[in-house]
Amino acid sequence: MTEYKMKISVIVPAYNSEKWIGRCLESVLVQSYRNLEILVVDDGSMDRTFGIVRSIAGKDGRVKCFRQGNRGVASARNKGLLHASGDIITFVDADDYVEPHMYERLVSVMIEKQADIVECACRHVDEGGRLLRESARKSVVLCGKRSCAKNCLQRKNVGDYMWNKIYKRKLFCGIQFPDLKYSEDFYVNARVYARADKVAILPDLLYNYTIHEGQATSTTSMELANFDGVRAGRMVAEYFRKDKELRTYAGIYACEYAIRTAQDYIVHYPDGWEKVRRRIGADILYSCLVMAPLKDGSVDIAIERKRYMDFISKGMVREGILVQAIPELRQKEREQRRKNKLLQLTFLWVDNLQKKKWIGNWLVEKGYDFVAIYGAGGVGRCVLAELSGTDVKVLYAIDKKPVEIGISVYAPDDDLPAVDCVIVTVVMEYEEIYRCLRSRLDCPILSIEEIVRACGN
Repeated sequence: MTEYKMKISVIVPAYNSEKWIGRCLESVLVQSYRNLEILVVDDGSMDRTFGIVRSIAGKDGRVKCFRQGNRGVASARNKGLLHASGDIITFVDADDYVEPHMYERLVSVMIEKQADIVECACRHVDEGGRLLRESARKSVVLCGKRSCAKNCLQRKNVGDYMWNKIYKRKLFCGIQFPDLKYSEDFYVNARVYARADKVAILPDLLYNYTIHEGQATSTTSMELANFDGVRAGRMVAEYFRKDKELRTYAGIYACEYAIRTAQDYIVHYPDGWEKVRRRIGADILYSCLVMAPLKDGSVDIAIERKRYMDFISKGMVREGILVQAIPELRQKEREQRRKNKLLQLTFLWVDNLQKKKWIGNWLVEKGYDFVAIYGAGGVGRCVLAELSGTDVKVLYAIDKKPVEIGISVYAPDDDLPAVDCVIVTVVMEYEEIYRCLRSRLDCPILSIEEIVRACGN
């Protein structure tokens, strides 16, 4: 093992990471490079994350734990930077882990090449650590502040993320992560690369990035905050406003991010285009206005600017109309979400049954002795079967179709007898059903998901 005098500050933002944080910290603590501190910032976790970190810190003084309300990864990283005392800064996500010699290898190259930033390649792994793919890097040394910044903005042979790099501490002076949910790392990397005199990039696979189940193929959690990357691109363009070429690359980042994200967002919210336009319109217009022809001709700016302007003004891109999502695609997405919900519900329900946490017991505790179920399909029949022989009486079912399930079945627009509560077993239509029934029945209208989760707790 090579001994180095430079101290590394490893910043680990963590939120509800009890399943992963132990593995993450262990991978850092066993590093062959020993001169380091680990600053874990718990960002308002609701699980055992903070307790696990505090326990590990009690055994190894190099671990320091901090706690704050849930403000997001940018705020957590800023807090880590505030308390960092090392000569070198690096980051690790709480659900990832690093190879045992990662920091020794990167520091040795930093010294050898006199580099300000050293980046390595990474593995993408599943939750069990099995290799999914490799993020390759070519061995390159970049020299000169502008060259480093340009390479970063072009995203050639580099990653936008913070966690597969080590940085000289001086690069972060006066720089903080912006209050964005996405692409805050693109903004910070653009700033620090513009201060670096030399950047070394290695092909070594030293960082393990975890892809969680469904993450690689699904965008199940879409919201307007997903467009924060557009704002980040504009902020970078504004920072490089005096350099026509660099601000153009930043503008392209913002616009391409907008189109890519909008394609996912509109699948989930077909009627959400106007919300998207209001959210990102000014950022797209600014990004288009600051674009200038590139000397190398790698991008025809006139054509791309028209494409971006058409996108924000008409909801169109070169390949066709964006905002009119194909009905079949929307239906397929809806069906997949329904299957995912049913699968999650099944897992929780079976787990409750194994622990003898019955739906009937929960209903009795709440005083719901006489109930109705909405939906006489598979889930409704499961509820009816579990409540059979209990102290809870299912008086009737509600369904749009006449079905035979052994009890009275009413249509939704029939006069419905009074009950203590209605259990909605149609997993994708709860809100619509709730609105339909709340003015007609003076009782709680509960989703089966809500009940199963409450039983588990």
